[in-house]
Amino acid sequence: MDNNLLTAYSFLAALTENETDIYKTVYLPLCKRAVSLYAKNHKEGTDEDIQQVIEQEYGISVPILVVRKLLNSIVNDLSRKEQKTFHFRVFENGQSFQFESFNFDKVEEVYEREKRRANALQTAFEDFIKKEESEFIDNIPSFADFIDKNKQKLSSFFAGTVKELNGQDDTDNTFMPHIDFLLHIEKNYHELYKTAEQIFLGSIIAAYLEADVNLDVKIDNGIAYYLDTQIILEALDLQKAEDTQPTLELLKLIKETGGRVRVLDITIDEVRTIIQTAINNYDKNCPTTTVNAACVRIGKNKTWLISINGRLNNFISDTLKVDIDKVPTTAIEQYSNTEDVNLLKKTRLKKNSATHDVIAYLYVRHKRKSTDITFIQKATYWFITANESLANFNMSRKLNGYINEIIMPEELTSLLFLKNPQKLYPKVSKIGLNELIAQTLSEEYASKELINEFDSAVQANLNISKNDYEILLSSIALESNTKLQRLLMDANDTKKFNQEIHKRIEKTRTKRSENEKEKIDSKEKQEIAEQNSKELAKQLSDISSELEQIRKESEKEKEQRKQEKELRENEKKEEQKRRKLINSRYILVILVIIGVAVVLIFPDIITCVKKAVIGVTLLSAVTFIASMCGIGSFILSLCDKRKK
Repeated sequence: MDNNLLTAYSFLAALTENETDIYKTVYLPLCKRAVSLYAKNHKEGTDEDIQQVIEQEYGISVPILVVRKLLNSIVNDLSRKEQKTFHFRVFENGQSFQFESFNFDKVEEVYEREKRRANALQTAFEDFIKKEESEFIDNIPSFADFIDKNKQKLSSFFAGTVKELNGQDDTDNTFMPHIDFLLHIEKNYHELYKTAEQIFLGSIIAAYLEADVNLDVKIDNGIAYYLDTQIILEALDLQKAEDTQPTLELLKLIKETGGRVRVLDITIDEVRTIIQTAINNYDKNCPTTTVNAACVRIGKNKTWLISINGRLNNFISDTLKVDIDKVPTTAIEQYSNTEDVNLLKKTRLKKNSATHDVIAYLYVRHKRKSTDITFIQKATYWFITANESLANFNMSRKLNGYINEIIMPEELTSLLFLKNPQKLYPKVSKIGLNELIAQTLSEEYASKELINEFDSAVQANLNISKNDYEILLSSIALESNTKLQRLLMDANDTKKFNQEIHKRIEKTRTKRSENEKEKIDSKEKQEIAEQNSKELAKQLSDISSELEQIRKESEKEKEQRKQEKELRENEKKEEQKRRKLINSRYILVILVIIGVAVVLIFPDIITCVKKAVIGVTLLSAVTFIASMCGIGSFILSLCDKRKK
């Protein structure tokens, strides 16, 4: 099923390429192919039968109402020849159907080609983890799981539902091997990475289909997007290096698609507080905050940080080319005392940040007023955050009938794709996958600030030896944000917190002991690793070459389809000309017949016509002679005037 999922996503993206009508060029062929597969063993069926085929073949859960709509569309899309051949009929507005036969093989070559492409990527991933992650291979989710996680999040967002209120997964699956694989092929194997981008884009289109997004509704220009604190810091290159470029590309995409990027003054206050903390604890040798570490990375010192903090409003406005909105004091007071603030504080380690976040999305709700209640594409204001738990909380607190006010970067990138699929195809696949990588890295690696919080909690609640303390910190440094936050939520329960900490210390100590034993065989392992690396490079290179060949075949097929399309259009034009000629001949024959009939019925009419023609001719001649005489008289009068 995993390979089917990757194939389906690659297939969806391939159908979308160079097209703007996603419904007609993607959804409809998808359903036609499903009916064609079903027709191999049946002559009639129901909407649920096709829904099941789509689920089994593509791994996509299409709402039953969408299936019915697609079945009705098939009837309208069939040519006269196909209607006569298939006798395809739909009943009860799409709930059931029957046919004598049904065969749709126009896209089968595309599907098979994308199947080869998806299989190649899956094989490359499996080869990668065998060589790089052999120790943990049994616990690593498939690459399809990684991509599907993104699709599920998007489906929930577009459908206006929330699955995980606190953004906490019950499983401990890690997707770091998938990120390592993507970073590796992005640097070394272009064809493989392009395939990953295509599959990612296909997952976006699948999310539209699952959530029943109305593709006919277009996104307006002039929509305002307010940036959260984290997004601003990323855009200023004051967070992790891998976060900067995707964020800048997203802001550029917003502006290119007619949107406006804005910042709230209360958000700038939060940024100022974070920068001030970095200034107070600045250490060029051992940074303890993410902002501090970013300054060291980009070659900026404490003085520079102090200078930008002193003129932060202008610095943000000028650097990011954004406008700043001031939230009225009355609104701040009103929103600060809402139930949303109290509920959000219960999920937070830092209670004060909850107030800012609620004020931000309630301000957006107020700006929208009552016009944004139907379609997600028509929401005129958004608050962009990288905090998944906040986005889920906002979704859970939205008003009935309204669209939620918070959107995450990858969700916004996917939404903007609807602006112009043909034009934005390459940008969205690139930006979206980079955003997914950045978001996963953020989830997997605990921030310096969170590690500091944990350090403070340990010192306040526990009494452990220096050696155990060092072991603990080395273990925590590799923990994910989610796991560390869960642990810190238990810090107030000293007994539970103490038990968990000692479990982690023992686990890390045992692992260290095992590592010491393994060092004895380090030389042999190094040789094996080098050999594995060479083998992996050859395998990935071979797969990349295969994908390059597939791409060339794809381009050739596209050119053939283009030529076929032009040929069909020319044939259509010729057919129209031929019909016009035939019609003109029919008209001429009819006129002749009418003329003959008139002559036979009215024999004297010819004499009358002759007289009429002679009369018209004489009248024309007299008129012409009179005109010439008039012109002659005019010329003679001019000559007389000159002589005088």
